[in-house]
Amino acid sequence: MSQSKVSCEKCGVLFTQSDEVASTKVLCPTCLAERRAQLRAQKQGAAAPAAAAAAPAAAARPGRVAGGGAAPAKKERAAQRDHLDVRKLKEAESQKLMKIAWGVTGGIGLIMGIILLFVKMSHTSKAEHDAARAKWINDFKSYLAAVNQENVDAIDAAHKRIENEKRPNPANPDDVSGWLGSEIDSYVKTVSRTMASNKDKVLKVAGLVTKLGDYERQLNASPSGEALAKLYNELRAAELQGQATDAGPSHKTRYEELRRKASNLYIDALRSDADKALASATSGEGLAVVGLLEQTLQQIRAEAGADAELSARVSSMLVKLMTESDTKVTALFDEAYIQKQPWIDLFADKNSWLLANSGSSFNHTFGAGLVLKNPKGEDSKSGGLSYTPADKWFDYVLEIEFTVESGVVNFYTRVGDAMDTKMCPAFTVGNTGKNNLSIELGKQYTLTVTVIGNAIRVTGGEAVVPYEDTTIGRTKSRWGEPGVVAQANVEIGTNATITKMRARKLR
Repeated sequence: MSQSKVSCEKCGVLFTQSDEVASTKVLCPTCLAERRAQLRAQKQGAAAPAAAAAAPAAAARPGRVAGGGAAPAKKERAAQRDHLDVRKLKEAESQKLMKIAWGVTGGIGLIMGIILLFVKMSHTSKAEHDAARAKWINDFKSYLAAVNQENVDAIDAAHKRIENEKRPNPANPDDVSGWLGSEIDSYVKTVSRTMASNKDKVLKVAGLVTKLGDYERQLNASPSGEALAKLYNELRAAELQGQATDAGPSHKTRYEELRRKASNLYIDALRSDADKALASATSGEGLAVVGLLEQTLQQIRAEAGADAELSARVSSMLVKLMTESDTKVTALFDEAYIQKQPWIDLFADKNSWLLANSGSSFNHTFGAGLVLKNPKGEDSKSGGLSYTPADKWFDYVLEIEFTVESGVVNFYTRVGDAMDTKMCPAFTVGNTGKNNLSIELGKQYTLTVTVIGNAIRVTGGEAVVPYEDTTIGRTKSRWGEPGVVAQANVEIGTNATITKMRARKLR
């Protein structure tokens, strides 16, 4: 039979119940025995006293039942063993639960205490880390702000530290450095770029100081004319001038003083050589230094700017030189000298001609000479060309063979910055009545153009009235190449052909 623990409906004691059903109620063995005794007593009615007395005695001694059988006594003893006090059991269970609860509470309290201690320690550690981090950022910014921007070593050291402290050291958990990606990221990058730029400037200034010192030593060492020419040109270089300007006022002032000194020494040396040439030269080549001095003086005067003292000195030298030079070349380049000089064919190399004053309507072609065309119309604009190999020529003679079909042609000599009659010696040919030389359209002419010193003379035999201008030296270009322009004409346009153009170079 299977057995299970149940609670007695009468006394509440837990007991082991067998599968045998002895009552409609669930009763422990003791209560069941009492129930049975009561039932027997009720059935027997007025039983003998001995039997009535025996029933309670039997009930008082478990394990003994009427008849003295061993089985009921055995059941009673088992019932006594299983007869538990529910209240004590509940108290014991309650005490056990309380112990467990207190243990759990104590454990939770201990854990919470540990957690709180850890959190407190973590908060303290984070606060200390944040404070150290803030201090590092402040110190790092202060360091960068204090870097000497004019010292290359200091800039290099700062760049090295910027690189080294870009990120925290992974091997050191307490490292609070690292600007990359932080709130000072942009600041550090800006400072780094500024320092790189300043370093470049410092190095350039250092190079400039070295150069200027070297130039100063050379100028103080009584250099030759050739060395002075080199120093003069180098000190005028745009790159060096730009470096001096960028380096600041003191360096620029020193540069300008050296440049002025080189200019004065150079023109003095040229003046000495020019004096010798003017006194003894018998050819145009012998007067080359005179032309070089004139070009140098014009250049220095144009660049003197606010340097009034230098400008005045150069202007005075230039006026004197031009007068002396004009006197010399006019006497030297007589007809006999001119006839001895070889002709130079200006059409031999078509690539030597440079398009200038090129109006959109103008066009030209080289074939059996040079054909110039500038159609009539509202959009007509003057255009022409110049012979660039002669850009440094001073004195020369031109021979020009041409025919004008319509319009007006301008011939220029000593073309400088622009082909403009106000800026360089020139003359016009046409039949409008407003030209320097009047010609018949469609007829071929040959002109001789002589440019010597301060005068230009144009002759063309009996068919042309000579043209002369002896004032060009003071107001117009003193050197430059020949050029030709086909004038714009709204009504008739300009068409011309130059079949020959050659020159005798004199100086």
